[in-house]
Amino acid sequence: MIKDIVQERYENRYATLRKIGAKFGVTRQYVYKILKQTETPTLRLKKEKFTICQICDHRIEDSLAKVHLGKCHGEYYFHLVHCNSCYKKWHMKRAVVFFKARRGDRHIYCSRECYIKDRFYN
Repeated sequence: MIKDIVQERYENRYATLRKIGAKFGVTRQYVYKILKQTETPTLRLKKEKFTICQICDHRIEDSLAKVHLGKCHGEYYFHLVHCNSCYKKWHMKRAVVFFKARRGDRHIYCSRECYIKDRFYN
């Protein structure tokens, strides 16, 4: 059983002592004692903390951000839209575009004048 516990530590470096002990039906203290006696590393490896950018698919180290700052940030958080009446183009915040879609708005207008012109005079 001692060889099995030591082998499990080398095969599964991310497992906690509690998980190794549960697998063999022993306590984590017993696992720790065996690993110390056999001069096996007792500390588990920590998993790397990173995320993948939603735009360019590159790693973002030590961050919970969805995208890189700069170009990726602009592409993700600002969508290019056009006015349904005058076809003027501009960038609108992503949240506003999704809110309008969820609310059921089928058209986007650049101003109140374009909205009135398109809705009531066409």
